[in-house]
Amino acid sequence: GNDEAGAVRLMGQVKTLPNFYPAAVVLLWLGLVDACLVCCVLLGLYFVDEFEHTPMMWKAYSGIVFGAALISCYFLRLWWRELAETVPVASPMAVVRAARDCCG
Repeated sequence: GNDEAGAVRLMGQVKTLPNFYPAAVVLLWLGLVDACLVCCVLLGLYFVDEFEHTPMMWKAYSGIVFGAALISCYFLRLWWRELAETVPVASPMAVVRAARDCCG
């Protein structure tokens, strides 16, 4: 009956959703890096305006934040490479078929 169809649909989702996890984590990290870079630019502009006589203020702050963003991108790349070796990710067509079967 309905319970069996619901169970089959739920099992399809449980098998499909882990395939999206690596992409979700990468997008989360890229969003965090983007937020850091936006803060770097905006606070750098603020420091240029507020501390006109100390030009090293904005350069030092922006340099530190930019360097941290680059380092986090490097670690993200290392993590992604390790994840790609350990987690089998379905092909894009398999994900599309599973979504079509699951959601209608």
